[in-house]
This record gives sequence, C-alpha cells and structure tokens, in this order.
Amino acid sequence: MKSKTFCFNRTIFMKNFTHFWPLWTLYLICLLLMIPVSLWQGASQDWYYGYQENGSEMYMLVSRALETALSPGPVFLIVAVMALAVFSYLYTAKSANMVHALPVSRLELFVTNYLSGLSFMVIPEVIAFLFTVLVCIGNEITCIQYLFIGFLCRLGMILFSYSLAVFVTMFTGHMLAMPVYYLIANYLYIGCRFLITEVVELLCYGISDFWNPGKTSILSPIYYLGNNLWVRNVYDDATNQIEGLEIHGIWLVGIYAAVAVVFAVAAYRLYRRRMIETAGDVISIGIIKPVFRWGVAMCGGISVSLLLTGVLAETQNTRRFPCFMICMFVTGFLFFFVAQMLIMKNFRVFRKKRLLEWCCFAIVSLLFVVLFETDLFGIERKIPAQEEIEAAFICMDYPIEIETAQIPELLKIHREIIQNKRQYREAEGQKTDVMYTTICYYLKA
Repeated sequence: MKSKTFCFNRTIFMKNFTHFWPLWTLYLICLLLMIPVSLWQGASQDWYYGYQENGSEMYMLVSRALETALSPGPVFLIVAVMALAVFSYLYTAKSANMVHALPVSRLELFVTNYLSGLSFMVIPEVIAFLFTVLVCIGNEITCIQYLFIGFLCRLGMILFSYSLAVFVTMFTGHMLAMPVYYLIANYLYIGCRFLITEVVELLCYGISDFWNPGKTSILSPIYYLGNNLWVRNVYDDATNQIEGLEIHGIWLVGIYAAVAVVFAVAAYRLYRRRMIETAGDVISIGIIKPVFRWGVAMCGGISVSLLLTGVLAETQNTRRFPCFMICMFVTGFLFFFVAQMLIMKNFRVFRKKRLLEWCCFAIVSLLFVVLFETDLFGIERKIPAQEEIEAAFICMDYPIEIETAQIPELLKIHREIIQNKRQYREAEGQKTDVMYTTICYYLKA
C-alpha cells in the first residue's frame, strides 16, 4: 500500500479557527461597517435620491467606498496580527516543543497555519463583498464592477502582506520583535533612502530638497501602495458629469501578489531549518545576527547623530563634519552593543570578538561619512548642462524665473559658489552678513 504525504491538517485548522475566532469575527465586523454599512448609509441620505437621476452620486458613493477599501494601512495591520496569532507557538519554548512533538511534518504545520491565517482574512472579505453587492442592488447602484475590482485588489494586498508577515515571523522567536521587524520590512528601503538624503543635505554643500525616492520606493510596500493605488472620477466632457471611475495601480497589486508566492516559499524554507531552541530569541537565524547588529548600529547611529549635529550646529556654531563623525563614533558604539545585548539577552557583551567586529563597523561607518564630505560621488559638483534645462529659478525672498538667455550666467554663478564653498562656509560660521540663495532647475523630460 502506497504511503501518502498530506500538506494540510484539518484538526489543526479547526483548532485555529475556533481558538482565534475573536480575531476574524472582529475583522468581519470592521469590514461590514467600513464598506457595506457605510455605503448603505450614504445611499439612504436625501441628497442621494435628489440627484440620482444623472448617476453622478452613484459613482461618488462607490468612489468613497473604494478609497476606504484600497487603503493599505489597515490591511497590513490586520495581517500582522493574524500571522502573529497562528504562529504564536514559535515564541515560547514550551509551546514550540509541544507542537513540534506532534506526529505531523513541518510542511504540514506550515501550510495549515499559513492557510488558517489567510482564510481568517479572505472569508470575511468575501462575506463583506456579498453584503456590499446586496446593498448596491437594493439601492439601484449599477456600477458594481468597480467594487469587484476593489475586492480583487484587497485580496492581492492581503496575499502579499500576509506572506511578507509570515516570512518576517520566521526571523524571530520573540513576540514583541515580530511587529517591529514587519514595520521595518515595509519601510526599510524608504527609511534608508531618507537617512542618506539627510546625510547628503548635512554634509554636501549647497544641497537641499534632495528627497526623491522615485519608482524604486516600490521596495517599501505600504509607502508605495499608499501613493500609487487610488481611485479617481472620470468626467464626461460634454455634460461635466461623472461617467465612470478609474482605479489606478491595479498592475502594482498584481506584481505584489506574484511576489507573495516567493515570500511564502522562502518562509517555508526558513521554517524547515528553524531551530526549536530559538523560541524567545530576538533573532532566530544565526546568519542574520551580524546584519542585525550592523543595521541597528548604522541606522540608529545616523539618526541620533543627525539630530545631535543639527542641534549643536545651530546652537553652538559647531562644524558639521567633525561633529557628525564624533557623534557617529559614539552612538554607533552604543547601538552596536545594545543590539548585541538584545541578541545575547544579557549585559556581558564586551568580548574580544565583538570589539573587533565593532572596530570594523567603526571604520566602515566613518568611511561612509568621509565619502560624502569629500564629495566622492560628485553630488555637490553636479550641475546640469544648459541643453537639459527647461526652466530655472533663483529664490531669495521669493522665486524669480530666469530667462533662457540668462541661464548660462546662472550656471556660471552656480559653479563659482561651489568653487568658493570654503569661504562661504567660514562667513556662515561667523554669522556676518549671511544670505541664503536657492537655485532650482527643472530639467527636460
């Protein structure tokens, strides 16, 4: 008789379903209040029936419902709670040993718990959508197709965010650490870009408003979805009435949903290699521990150093570069060993090996600062060519547009300012007759 391997355990699924019923019930109630009940309340107002003939109010009601449905924040919050709940047995040694002693494989445990948490969100979404359809039918709202598209977008966001949350769950054995890591995973890229931007504006002369994450911010899901997934009204040019809706960013949800499969597979592979003894540890994967130390030291050191340097430069007339280097050296040391304390769960962390590792970190971090101070990347010296400029402004008390014939002269002034930055910095430090000027270029597409 051939043996069979099952990847789903019905008993564990039903135990999860009955054990965590308050979570999915509360989520269902919130969904009903946010979409179908809100839509029904709007359709029951007098103004809706008074202006229903032209159809514009119908689209306005659906547009408001979609704005709520397409907001990524609540979705990413609830999936973190669900992932934390169904894999909560990984966070205590007693529960981890008990569950893994059951006669089920890790594949069976992972798939069952993964599908449990996913169903706790998908089933309430389906129920809420069906109620929304009934509300639309009862109030003669015919543009249900937009609500169906919004429903599919929510399912795509749930699939991606939940897979990401499960993937992050495998990196830690501490319940309080998981939400922090999940938040970091969603904002890591945009946060690093912001810190680098602040360092550039602090150390590179004449650089301001350098923040422009662009399309690469797709690596920060909540930020990118919040800015690129939205709905707008489509108007008829002849009557100036709303004739439809356009949901922007559907392709983006499709990309994230495809990436969700990668995160789910990666999460299982991490789970298969996870040591039961890591329950309660801040980091459950040994190879990630150096990354954790360096990441906490670098990001924490830069953040605090930026704050201290900004305060000291304004109040004590301190030079920014040496001040930032000293602050980075001290705060980097503190954050590095605080991270090690969290990993080791004790205060005896000043070992020879860790001190040598911190010395390597100090050298790398100080080189990072020197690279921007010496303008090795040419950020200060980057001046656009005349043929690339579509418009230019010089701002003092108010912006003044520069005529096309005067752009070469403006570029010459810009070069002279950069070449004589040392004299300008000395004058700025002496606080004598200081005047700030901003040059703004708009480049051709």
